[in-house]
Amino acid sequence: MRNLTQLAKKHGTDKGLTDLAHGYTRLYELLFHPLRDKPIRLLEMGLLRGGPEVRGRQADRQTDRVPSVDMWLEYFEHSHITGLDISDFSWRRGPRFEFVQCDMDKRENIQAAAAQFEQPFDVIIDDASHASHHQQFALLEMWPKLKDGGVYII
Repeated sequence: MRNLTQLAKKHGTDKGLTDLAHGYTRLYELLFHPLRDKPIRLLEMGLLRGGPEVRGRQADRQTDRVPSVDMWLEYFEHSHITGLDISDFSWRRGPRFEFVQCDMDKRENIQAAAAQFEQPFDVIIDDASHASHHQQFALLEMWPKLKDGGVYII
């Protein structure tokens, strides 16, 4: 069974350990290993480079690959993953994945996205634009969507 760092490398996400990566998977492995075989619900905000921090550039191509989503789906084999991003990933489909498009620049956009989530999440990861007002709006609107005892990461 591969750990998260190995899966990040396999799927090409920048969350792992390479010269161009952030190394988040070291901490994620410690936090998420106890949840690995459970049927959790995970929300990841920010799926790929794009959006305002790179001058509005959208995802480069529409393929079946969304690296972090592929990593999460393989790591959490019994999970349901929801992705939220300013770029359109609606072409990415799967029985354990859903996508919601959202521009986090306005709180009402995040409110509308949050209203779509009927079931709470065990894990919420905000790895979107990294703009502080986006993170604050997201925390205000998504915190109520987190299960008691859940993990919220910014």
